[in-house]
Amino acid sequence: MSKTWLTGIALILFLIPFPLISIGTTEGQETLWLIGLALIGLAGLVPPITRFAFENGDEEEEEGG
Repeated sequence: MSKTWLTGIALILFLIPFPLISIGTTEGQETLWLIGLALIGLAGLVPPITRFAFENGDEEEEEGG
């Protein structure tokens, strides 16, 4: 996977939890609320992981295109 794909996945993981958290808090469903918080935490970890996993990311992108 490329850095761009992983960043896109992180964006999706940031967008999905907001309705889950909203539904979970307004309807009293703790499970949805906790799943939403877990997804936000996971999405927050993706960018730092990709930064360290693709240390030469700028050089790779320049060579590819």
